[in-house]
Amino acid sequence: MAGNLLIILHSANAQDPPFWQQMRGIPGASVNDLSADTNNAVYAATEYGLYVLRDHTDAWKDISPQKEVYRAVVASHAGYLFAGDQWYVYRSSDAGATWENLGFTPVYSVFGMAEDHNGYMFVCGADGIARSTDNGNTWMHSGFYYYVEEFAVTPDNLIFAATDDGVIRSTDNGNSWQPIGPGFHATITALASNRQGDVFAGTYYSGVYRSTDKGVSWENISGIIPWSLIDAIEMDSSGSLYLGKDGVPGIFKSTDNGDSWMQSDSGYMSGMATCFSVSRDGHVFAGSDDGGVYCTENSRESWIHTSSGLDMSHVVSLLCTDGVVFAGTGAGIYRSTDRGESWIPAYAGFTKGIGWGFRDRCCWSHILGVFRRRFFPFDRRRRALDGDQ
Repeated sequence: MAGNLLIILHSANAQDPPFWQQMRGIPGASVNDLSADTNNAVYAATEYGLYVLRDHTDAWKDISPQKEVYRAVVASHAGYLFAGDQWYVYRSSDAGATWENLGFTPVYSVFGMAEDHNGYMFVCGADGIARSTDNGNTWMHSGFYYYVEEFAVTPDNLIFAATDDGVIRSTDNGNSWQPIGPGFHATITALASNRQGDVFAGTYYSGVYRSTDKGVSWENISGIIPWSLIDAIEMDSSGSLYLGKDGVPGIFKSTDNGDSWMQSDSGYMSGMATCFSVSRDGHVFAGSDDGGVYCTENSRESWIHTSSGLDMSHVVSLLCTDGVVFAGTGAGIYRSTDRGESWIPAYAGFTKGIGWGFRDRCCWSHILGVFRRRFFPFDRRRRALDGDQ
């Protein structure tokens, strides 16, 4: 399935009605990853190259080191820009103007990249995780050869990795890793952590689990949630948990750290929730499979539909950064600067249309000091989300 790329923005007049505008392009490509730097530049790793959108203008610029399929891009705190294709990792010290090929990494086929609190770079691929402590000059393999779907880094710098064979954990900044559960060979499809260090794991048809002792033990907290594929788990700044499931309409919410769950459906009139993102000012955004984007504020029970005029209602991913919300849809990307009240596209500069939004649904989440990096890299996961289209 293919489409265009869409983005979202707000009108200057707060009284203006919400609206969506579709951007046109040649279908056939995918945005695999997005990252933003401290200068508000947004970088997109796509099927046809690497692009940058500066100062939230409407013009994307091609900054590809070479024409390849780019699956990951990260703007590091040290001022470097990293990008990964199937074989190599590239580094730029001047925001993509020039590039250095860092060569092969210890992992085969780079799926995603992440940076922890120490500035260490992590690369995930088809056969595990590699880490660099010197801005990419050298890399060390984790020793575990799993597909890695997601990272969660707790405030005390424990690193949890969700794999297709359970959760693995590092207590020493990635020097070593240990398998820790949840006690069975489950595929972990969603991972989150709160500021107390509790870890939450959603699985593929095995329920929802929580660890309150840094991964030593796990308990099933599924409650009323039907067992199926957990698409997304998100936590807002008040500590409330939001959960979306494949094939199950609505949003599940917990206000007691997962002890109990309720359906948070007031104002939400669509099918299953596919993704969430939380802004720094406390707004929670939910993407749906057939109804566009919804928004609520911390502790509120009702949702507001913010998708008037949106032609493509299947939202694949959401990303909040510096007051701007990006939404990846089946027809591309939209952008909003007014908490989702209005949206406008920005796609000029792409040589191809961009379909399926951020296909692998990679994003940073930074709520109260907790970082999370999400990877959904392999075909089984995409077929589970999209069907066999």
